[in-house]
Amino acid sequence: MDTIITSTNSRTPFLGKWALAEGIHISAMQRDEFGDEALLACKPLVLHTHATENNVTSSALAHFEREDFKLRDHPTDRGIDWKSLPTLPDLLAGRVKGRESDSQITGFVNNIGMGAQFAAVGKKVYDAAKAKGAGREVPLDWFTQDVHP
Repeated sequence: MDTIITSTNSRTPFLGKWALAEGIHISAMQRDEFGDEALLACKPLVLHTHATENNVTSSALAHFEREDFKLRDHPTDRGIDWKSLPTLPDLLAGRVKGRESDSQITGFVNNIGMGAQFAAVGKKVYDAAKAKGAGREVPLDWFTQDVHP
């Protein structure tokens, strides 16, 4: 594969450098998904922004905890200096170089944002699958509901 994209609610890194192959691009919805070694293998590793996520989300919801489910905050102790990494605007403005060879491992961490890049990639994947006759359409009402009387 050429790309690994994650979008989970994990608060523990679960993909390490072992998951990366030469020339791969990784993209994460949040910084918790890839381990430090995997992220540091990316040249460049680009962040959405230097702003930090609100680290009290889970703590603020603690009253919803059940015995079988525990909310967790984003871990703040990581081996990466997030403030030193280039941002997406840096890449787009040419202040940092992008991929320079086919073997280069690159990465993007959407540490704060709406995930628009995932929708864009999803549309490309959908169009390619539809053109090949792969997959099947499912009813839209499987994913929507009217919860307001």
